[in-house]
Amino acid sequence: MKKGVLSVVFASAMLGATSMAFAGAYGEPEQPEELPVPAPAAAPAPEPEPVVPVRKFIGFITDAETTRGLRAEIGTMYAAEYHPSSVGNAEATNTYAHISYGKELWEVGALLPPFQYVHQNGIGDTTDFGDLRLWGKIIPLRTENFSAGGGMQITFPTAGSGLGTEGYGFKPFLTAGGLAGPVHLRGSVGYDVYADSNDAIADDAFDNVDLNFAALYPVCENTVIRTELTWNHFADSGADPVSIFPGVDYSIPVGSNELVLRPTLGIGLTEAPDWQIGLGIALNLPGI
Repeated sequence: MKKGVLSVVFASAMLGATSMAFAGAYGEPEQPEELPVPAPAAAPAPEPEPVVPVRKFIGFITDAETTRGLRAEIGTMYAAEYHPSSVGNAEATNTYAHISYGKELWEVGALLPPFQYVHQNGIGDTTDFGDLRLWGKIIPLRTENFSAGGGMQITFPTAGSGLGTEGYGFKPFLTAGGLAGPVHLRGSVGYDVYADSNDAIADDAFDNVDLNFAALYPVCENTVIRTELTWNHFADSGADPVSIFPGVDYSIPVGSNELVLRPTLGIGLTEAPDWQIGLGIALNLPGI
């Protein structure tokens, strides 16, 4: 160790002596050459996080928000309705799957024929697939706090065993949404009209006004509390079922994607199933 220190001191002394010798030879001290210091490189701007909007559950198709990239969702809803003994209690399970693709100002999607199970006292059990639905919408007005647009849903009579509309359906709808502080408010109204192909069913048996209003509150980065109110008015029967659907969206990051768990409860207020309960699982792929 001592030998190494002496070597450094000796080398320093030699360098100092050499500098002094050159300085003496020219009669003035040597000035160190000043080299320009390059400006530090600017840090690259961080890439913006992909937008994954919060979405309605029951009113997903008519929502004023759009899918950003690709989204797939599967789930099931169980409903129970209690009638007087002359009619009999009823229960039903509806297992659904839908896929959608879109950008900020538009969305297209398909609600695949859901598998349905229906049981009613005195009638028995019925199982079959339901109707296929396709939809598209555009949201030409979108600002930081407000959005509005419209779209069309088309129904294909793919169901059997009396579990569908048995006719082609068309539902034009208008949709809008805005912010009230941290709360997302959304509303939509549409009219379902069907071209019936079954003489045993009235031509307007399934024609109805469809109204949906929702409030969605992000309580933290990965949790959204939502409540939807639905109202339908059926032209033929005059029935006006009203239900409220509280639920939660819980998001789990999967790399740059997102898995969303969507437990939901339904409460019938008038002429609707007395209660419903379900769970949806959605996968958001915003990078596609």
